[in-house]
Amino acid sequence: MFADEKTLKPAIRFKEFTNDWEQRRLGELFNISRGYVLGKKEIKSFKFGDFIYPVYSSQTENNGLLGYNNKYLDKDAITWTTDGANAGTVFYRKGYFYATNVCGILSEKLMKPNLFYSNSIGKITQKFVNKTNNPKLMSNVMSQIIVNYPNVNEQSKISDILESIFASITLHQCMHYYWFFSFFIHKKVFIYMGVER
Repeated sequence: MFADEKTLKPAIRFKEFTNDWEQRRLGELFNISRGYVLGKKEIKSFKFGDFIYPVYSSQTENNGLLGYNNKYLDKDAITWTTDGANAGTVFYRKGYFYATNVCGILSEKLMKPNLFYSNSIGKITQKFVNKTNNPKLMSNVMSQIIVNYPNVNEQSKISDILESIFASITLHQCMHYYWFFSFFIHKKVFIYMGVER
């Protein structure tokens, strides 16, 4: 589903698409920026009142969700971890969001960010991480990374498939956690009431 660097055509492809994919540097396709520092008092751990915008950090746990803020920085963009053990980890952020200072942001310029791009970029970023004591993938390096991409219609089809897959995975995880917590709560309640199951 993703193009080989030499042939610029993927091995598996939708029948209606036959053109070669193009190659460009990320700096040509997207505006590149970074998030900003937020104090703990500026973040709520759950949505409350005006605090409705997700705040993403460099962490990968919980998809990087740190909490919620009453301001946003961007919308429908790609973030990546710039510093630390997770440097180079890439996420697509749908909707309005805020990113902390250890997140780079790829936003619309020539192309609109989508799941296709986040997946493509995420497959190659580790090659560009400066693996020192504190690994880094800074904006200047990210802007020079070359990515292969198809026309917008093919990107959209690939993104739709990826979204369906991710939604299925998320639903499966939610069901798993639901049953786990249900079992745990019921077991605790019955034990508390003096009934062993």
